[in-house]
Amino acid sequence: MMSNDDLVENETGGRHELREAQFMLAGKKEVAYFCFDYPKEYFQDMQKCIDEGLFETIKFGAEKNARLLVSIPGAKERALALLGEGPYEHIVVYVPGAKAKALRLIELEECSWKYGYGESIEREIGQILGYSQESTDRYIEKLKQRFPGLPATIPAE
Repeated sequence: MMSNDDLVENETGGRHELREAQFMLAGKKEVAYFCFDYPKEYFQDMQKCIDEGLFETIKFGAEKNARLLVSIPGAKERALALLGEGPYEHIVVYVPGAKAKALRLIELEECSWKYGYGESIEREIGQILGYSQESTDRYIEKLKQRFPGLPATIPAE
């Protein structure tokens, strides 16, 4: 069993993957985000906590994901083979009292889908997901290397 002191971000970028439930149970994270294609076998600890009423969820994006899968040749077939019939929803999991943060995360994710990566969006997402400033800085630097034109902010509507 991992102690709370063992729950630290890794030095290569701080990802919480496969440890979200432990971070949340330890009070080090209030919100977690799972893409629709997150493997169910990795979601078991989180699902147990949800089933026990420790965490709440918001599911979203099923319609958008269904349209996306149809638009990419072979994607729907791959999704069916890997994930079953769907619905192909993203899931935000949050501790009681953090619903406003969970809803804000969804807004930011949808904004990111619409405009692409933006530094200000990624910083706020990092804060909501409980990442340190250093971890968020490393992640953004990786994004800037991958996408050299990464804007600091998104366009105003």
